[in-house]
Amino acid sequence: MCCDPATQRALRPHRISRWLIVAGVITTTIIAGSRPSELLGQTASVRDSSGIRIVANPAPLTERVLYRISETPLVDIGGLSDDPQAELAAVASAVRLANGNLVITQYSSQPKVSELRVFDPRGRYVRTIGRIGDGPGEFREIERVFRIGGDSLLTYDGAGRVNYFDSAGRFARPETFTRPLVGRFTDGSFLVSASYATPSRPRTPSEAAFGARDSIRLFHASASAVIDSGRPFPDGARDVVSGVRVLIPYSSLPAIAVDFDRFCFAQGGAFTISVHAPNGKPTALIHVSLAPVKIKEVNVARELELLLKNKPPQVVAINREKYAKHAADYPAFSSLVVDASHRLWASTSARFGESTMRWFVFAPDGRLQGSVTLLAKLRVLEIGTDYLLGTIMDSDDALRVRVYSLIAPRAREVPR
Repeated sequence: MCCDPATQRALRPHRISRWLIVAGVITTTIIAGSRPSELLGQTASVRDSSGIRIVANPAPLTERVLYRISETPLVDIGGLSDDPQAELAAVASAVRLANGNLVITQYSSQPKVSELRVFDPRGRYVRTIGRIGDGPGEFREIERVFRIGGDSLLTYDGAGRVNYFDSAGRFARPETFTRPLVGRFTDGSFLVSASYATPSRPRTPSEAAFGARDSIRLFHASASAVIDSGRPFPDGARDVVSGVRVLIPYSSLPAIAVDFDRFCFAQGGAFTISVHAPNGKPTALIHVSLAPVKIKEVNVARELELLLKNKPPQVVAINREKYAKHAADYPAFSSLVVDASHRLWASTSARFGESTMRWFVFAPDGRLQGSVTLLAKLRVLEIGTDYLLGTIMDSDDALRVRVYSLIAPRAREVPR
């Protein structure tokens, strides 16, 4: 997910098509061609530039294996089932509680469902919290669930509403936002976004010439004030195709993660992540010394061939025009997730013909600790100290929510 599903919605209309998840996970191994000797003496360099911490991580550190993932999940929910509560339509967000219970958002337009479902540590249905509606404790189109203050919960839906629930799942109080919610800081304040209205069809020659919406704004929203970050953040490139402004293929959408008292931002082909205080002030830049990955025309042609198979001529013409404008480089990072230890996980983007992708794991100070390899279409929702929670499609094309163990490599697997 550029970013995770809730952030995709928060940055409307910068929406990424839903990933299709395939079954299984992959055991992390040392990348072919790497040699332990290449890691000797490799450390990040850190310097200060006008009060901004610059962390430069050498490329060989990406070869260091940090974890592998358990082959068998600890918890497996969903798939085809006789229990309707265990069948999942769309899961945008999920959290694991202290007692091992899982709280999963569930939204469906047909039939109309918008609720939280709670499952025990063995994956058995426990209860439902909330329902579709506009009243207290109800959701219009639920997008995100957070665990706050122990096992109390906070939810956000597409109507700009926040609902608070106590640890027993009872509705506590509401809150309303006029801007889409991106994430929540530890002090209870929020990061929200601003989407400026631009027409899907250009109305003037100047709009047609401009073509793209190339920036967004982020705001720090607390109980007392809403503070503009004071700077535009780059967005995915757009252009006009057949009279309609569209996101060009392979364009890099923003990836954002909120943690404690900071938020992290990545966009573009460069392997760089900026770190900001809640008010938007930059505090650090994290670099990985990897060159942008060029998109091969032969892969574009193959992907376009698969996409347009059996499509009507008008669809073929529009997509050929759109793909002719594709980005030159793959996005460096497609998703950012902060784990329970405040480490930042950054996924590289999926590339045509590749079934796996690497996640780089950075310590809170920005130093690269190593990488983890997962299936490219595994959607990661939450990472704990020793587990990973995500969604996956099984062989029956049924959605599942699974929890996997994070396993450190054995001593012989670790480069020395």
